[in-house]
Amino acid sequence: MKARHQTADVYIRITNPVSPVGVSPGGEGNRMAIKNIRDRLQVLYSDRASLRAELVGEEFVTEVRFPVMAESEIDGNENERLV
Repeated sequence: MKARHQTADVYIRITNPVSPVGVSPGGEGNRMAIKNIRDRLQVLYSDRASLRAELVGEEFVTEVRFPVMAESEIDGNENERLV
């Protein structure tokens, strides 16, 4: 995992090796989880956030971008800070 802060955004990149042939990586459940995370990012940050997940060579790469938010930009609901 790598994380960096650039200008007003946080970037997180996670890489995992692909499962060996014949071993299921989780199938439909993983796609549902990725969709749920995208939906949450959309609700929290609108088009200011993104999630990209793809196979790159022999690794599954996930990249997340979201804005750094000042305390004054959050309405006080602790749950809304969670992604």
